[in-house]
Amino acid sequence: MTIFMLIHGSWHNGTVWRKVQHLLDGKSVVSYAPTLTGFESFSSPAAPTIGLHTHIQDIVQLIQDRALDQVILVGHSYGGMILSGVADLIPAQIAQLVYLDAFIPDSNQSLFDIMGVEQSAQMRKALVNAEGRSLKDGAESVWLLPPGNPQDYGVSDSNDVAWLQTEMPYTPVLTFEEGVMLGNPAALATPKYFIRCTAFDYLAAQEQKAIAANWKTYQLPTGHDAMVTMPEALVDILLEIAQLPQISS
Repeated sequence: MTIFMLIHGSWHNGTVWRKVQHLLDGKSVVSYAPTLTGFESFSSPAAPTIGLHTHIQDIVQLIQDRALDQVILVGHSYGGMILSGVADLIPAQIAQLVYLDAFIPDSNQSLFDIMGVEQSAQMRKALVNAEGRSLKDGAESVWLLPPGNPQDYGVSDSNDVAWLQTEMPYTPVLTFEEGVMLGNPAALATPKYFIRCTAFDYLAAQEQKAIAANWKTYQLPTGHDAMVTMPEALVDILLEIAQLPQISS
């Protein structure tokens, strides 16, 4: 039985995978699409202590609680940070890693490290508290990054836009600040794949990093949220990957 663990990115939750999960039904596949701690709703934002390490443990705990084995981890965007950390902690339970337009960290790198000083500083200026107030608005402390619009991720269908707008929570800044610790030799043998969403230029450098590492790569002619905009094509790629020989990268 093929097992997919679908990990969402920043400003999203597990429901973003609903089209993919529907298409996977009846294909001898089990799929999980958990909502990471603190991303449950816009009205109940994450505490300041919620970060990348929290989310790595979310996925590790789920895999261990369900006694899952040979799991194919699929991480979208920020989810690439999480699956990297999970695979390093429990490599024996992971079959393959799929980076869906996702960040590929080096050991001890954070999202802010990958993004660079200038963009990180710009994002920090946008921080708000749980009431949506910034420091300029009188907030004593700020730790949340407000979501953008569905269109920022290439979502244009009116029904999808209306739905996704209700499913975009705040993201705690600690998810951008914490680095992922890598270095388990057993994790190096896990096969890795990259799926690039070509209408979203921001992750192009991550695709090049995957190519340089000799990973098998795929491209989808769509925006960042391929699970919403091109679910059928995405599922075809995921099922193909699941059938590939387990050759280490």
